[in-house]
Amino acid sequence: MDRPLNHSATPFTPMVNPSQALWFRLGCLGSCIGVFTGAFGAHGLKSRSDIGPYELEVWEKAVRYQMYHSFGIVVASMAHKGSGRNWAAICFLIGILIFSGSLYALALTHIKKLGAITPIGGFLMAGGWLVMAISSVYF
Repeated sequence: MDRPLNHSATPFTPMVNPSQALWFRLGCLGSCIGVFTGAFGAHGLKSRSDIGPYELEVWEKAVRYQMYHSFGIVVASMAHKGSGRNWAAICFLIGILIFSGSLYALALTHIKKLGAITPIGGFLMAGGWLVMAISSVYF
C-alpha cells in the first residue's frame, strides 16, 4: 500500500525554490569534499616526506573550517528566506574557497605568503554567520 509522503512529518522543509535547493546541494557537496580532503590528509599526506607536523596541522584546520561552513550553507538553505539566505551562503562559500583553499595550498606548496589571504576568508566566514543572525530578525 503506497501512501503519499507527508512532508510535515519530516525534519526538513521541502525545497521551495531553486536557490534554496542550490545552496543545500552546494553545502552537502562541500561537506563531502571535506570528508575526502580529511581522509587524504590523514592517509595520503602522512606518507609524503616533505609534509611535516606543521603542514598536517594546517591541512586539518582547513578541513575543519570547510566542514563547519559547508554545514553553515546547509543551515542557511533551510533556515532563511530570500536575500539573507543567499548572502550568508555566498559569504560561507567564498570564505571556504579563500580560507581553506589558501591553507590547502600552503600545506602542499610551503609558500608561506599564501597565509596572507587566509584572514579574508575567515572574515567572510564570520560575516556569513552574522548575516544569518541579522536576516533571522529583519528578513
